Amino acid sequence: MTTLNSDLKLLDDQDVQRFVMDGMLSFHPDVSSETHEEIHNLLSNCSENESPLGNNVLSRIPQMHEVLRSKEVDGAITSILGKNYLLHPHRAVHRSTPVASDSSSFDITTDKYLVGKNSTTTSLWHQDAQSPTARARHHLPKYIIGFYFPHDVTSEMGPTRFKLGSYMQHDESAEDNLFQPNFIKAGTFMICHFDTVHAGFPNFSNQDRYLVKFVFTRTEYPVKPRWNLKNDNWIQSATAMTQNNYSYGWQYIWNWLLGDSDNSKSIDIKTTQSSKASDSGENRLDKIYKNDPNQVSDLIIKLLSHAGKAKHQRLLVKTEYKGQTFEYDKKTTERRWNEMAVVMEDEAYALAAAGKQAIKNVLPLLEYEDPWIQINAIFILGEIGYESEEVVEAISKLLDSPHQQVVRQALDTLSCMPNQINENCLSSISNLLEKKPNDWLKVLVNRGWTGLDQINFNASMLLLNCTFSGKHKKELEEILTRLLNFSTGYSAKVASQGLINLKTPTALNSAITYLSDRAWDETLIPATKRY
Repeated sequence: MTTLNSDLKLLDDQDVQRFVMDGMLSFHPDVSSETHEEIHNLLSNCSENESPLGNNVLSRIPQMHEVLRSKEVDGAITSILGKNYLLHPHRAVHRSTPVASDSSSFDITTDKYLVGKNSTTTSLWHQDAQSPTARARHHLPKYIIGFYFPHDVTSEMGPTRFKLGSYMQHDESAEDNLFQPNFIKAGTFMICHFDTVHAGFPNFSNQDRYLVKFVFTRTEYPVKPRWNLKNDNWIQSATAMTQNNYSYGWQYIWNWLLGDSDNSKSIDIKTTQSSKASDSGENRLDKIYKNDPNQVSDLIIKLLSHAGKAKHQRLLVKTEYKGQTFEYDKKTTERRWNEMAVVMEDEAYALAAAGKQAIKNVLPLLEYEDPWIQINAIFILGEIGYESEEVVEAISKLLDSPHQQVVRQALDTLSCMPNQINENCLSSISNLLEKKPNDWLKVLVNRGWTGLDQINFNASMLLLNCTFSGKHKKELEEILTRLLNFSTGYSAKVASQGLINLKTPTALNSAITYLSDRAWDETLIPATKRY
């Protein structure tokens, strides 16, 4: 994100350690109460008198940029995601209207749908799905959700609740480490790891409750800490609220944020002993992140045991809604492809934690005949993030895969290696954008998006990341300009930012033309000022 701040309020060591442990932070931007009140009034007016704004809410209410560009919000996101983070094109208004029900039957543990009429939120526990369609779930902080509350939220209005530290778990149903604030002050901004399990809560007051959700995306791997680092040793935060002990995983993430992508910094074994049973979440994560260099070959064998089970295909169930039949992914803890988000095999996360030493064992898996094994192998290489010509060339070959799931993961992983993207890879991406196989055009989610839409979006993210390398400007500009005319606004929005980053006269002209053609007069109010 291009910042207007020269004096960001960066996080400190304890803030970052608390984020790693709890998966969330809450703070209050230095923005006037009048601005928050104006935003609240506009949200209320738009919800009552206009069609749902969806991703366009920020264009409709640009006053929210003052919050997003505040030194507190910008500083916190920069501290976690790096200075060139992207404000993702997806955002949403969560409106919770009062329910005509007794509050005694609903508590912080309840997993039930209970919201008022015309609400645009849910009271079910969930991890957010990616948009337009699925991407992998990462333990590393690559995506952050931001929740902005423009008005006071009392306990009766149903503050958002969280399962602390849950972003590292594959099962969202566990009922531990629950947190719900009793009161949220107007203007509060919460950030959480994208995969944190959270839920709304029924509104038992007599007025609507609003929050606006934003998503922020990393565009480059850390090479050094971006917060106010004082001590590079991992210390469990005394102010963290979680009761879990995921120390091996926490230290792995901390080391990665320091810029130690190969996790060569030692882990203090004394503080990482788990006392729970062998099937607990803690011991599962210990097994992943203990990083025994002698286990790489065994992990490869275990990963290959998942082959031949068609796990690259979805498990679908059907439901009827308002006379229409919808298909959606079955909720399951089984690791397989899922168009909400994709949880890889535990062996994949463990091999990623092993770092560069695992690469030579993982590369042959890219040629394995099972797409699910290929997807996991590609993911591993992306988490390791080691940029080499050999790795980029091997992954680039899979851009020709007939399986859109494999292509999507290949693009996602290549976006972690922008400095090694060469002309051959860019040529493959250019050719890929001309493909339209019938099965890639099938609508995958009830929001209307296809596999091809996600391929185009992943390509735009990869190209955006490449613009920071300073290489291949001509080729990047050509492909990014083409993406402006593709069917999903997600891809075009990211492509326009990529063109702005290139800063050539023709790239800037293309981006400005695209954006100005879509300018929105936010001063118009349908009820009183239509034109």
